[in-house]
Amino acid sequence: MGFQGWNAFLARFDVWGTPLDTRSSKHTHLDLMGTYYYLIRAIYKTVPNRDARHITKILMRKLSASFSIDNTTIHLDGLPSAEKADEHLRRYHLKSNALHRAAAMVEHCETAAARGEGLEGAPATALKLISDCRSIPKPVGERILANLEKKGWNVCYCRGEADVCIARQPDIEQCAVVSADSDLFLHSRVQELLRPNPHNKSQLLVFHKDDLLERLGLTESQLMVLAVVSRSDYTVNVRGYGLARNHKLIRTLSPLLPTSSRLISNRKQKSHWERVLEESESILDQYFEHVDTADEDQFVNAINIFWYQKETLLPKRKAGFQRRSFNPDAWALEARLQKARATLEVRRATLELEAAMASMSVSPNQPQRLRRDRKQDGTPRRRREDLSRI
Repeated sequence: MGFQGWNAFLARFDVWGTPLDTRSSKHTHLDLMGTYYYLIRAIYKTVPNRDARHITKILMRKLSASFSIDNTTIHLDGLPSAEKADEHLRRYHLKSNALHRAAAMVEHCETAAARGEGLEGAPATALKLISDCRSIPKPVGERILANLEKKGWNVCYCRGEADVCIARQPDIEQCAVVSADSDLFLHSRVQELLRPNPHNKSQLLVFHKDDLLERLGLTESQLMVLAVVSRSDYTVNVRGYGLARNHKLIRTLSPLLPTSSRLISNRKQKSHWERVLEESESILDQYFEHVDTADEDQFVNAINIFWYQKETLLPKRKAGFQRRSFNPDAWALEARLQKARATLEVRRATLELEAAMASMSVSPNQPQRLRRDRKQDGTPRRRREDLSRI
């Protein structure tokens, strides 16, 4: 998901990205679920028998339109990391709550349909909640990646999170990264990001880190601190300090550089990223001085991920609840909802038929002329002039 409010924050500084008109000439690392999660989930819902081969065919058309098969590596998430455990738990509770609300809504629809009452907007709300409960099972993602590998694409089965695996690549500074998640762009060594256009899913937008730094008025070290102290999948921000307020504060902070000749000489011998990390640590210390309520321990996970690309993998037995699928329950609720809709349609059709039949029968309240023209059983009576012709 990335940073909370990141798109709106970039819009304030007119950072929209440049549309990608041609295939990227650089080697590209693509986060499969980070880029096409919602597309794969939508296809997985409609494909008969949940066939991964059909999903692969659709993905192949998408991938071939924008990327070269020789210069692209597709990454798939592996085991969850301990740094992201809180985010996985939050998503688990969101899906569980959505499932309970959907169940209550479906039960309401069933009761209303049995009574012949209108459902109004309840089915649409229930379907939205059911959709929020769905997820893509891990085996399905692995089968999709295996099918892509058979077609000749370069694939990577990551040990942990795909964004960390991509940021850890040795040539990542000269490569482009593709993901809809905003947090991948704020890894220390990622320089170019391609994101799907939210208003045109078939178009990719190119973001360069140099342009981003110029628009935000930040240095590399300041941007790295902003990534650590802002709310993301790996940490929560200090209460009252969102992206905008953190950005305003961090712009005023500058690293405390060494003054002695010996330290200056040692600094020159360090690599570029070692100097940037040293400056980031200095700015982060100043941030803690300005924000008294900040707890240094709450940013440890973000520092390990965004600065050093280090993660602690959770074993499968401890990651069970994070990988639990609500799909069977969601499909059962959708089937019940469709049955309630069908029941209501049958009920309405029956009432309309009864009303039509009632309108054809004779009633004491009908006018005398109409009753005179009909027999006792309600069928039309022949007129006298018709009888005279016989």
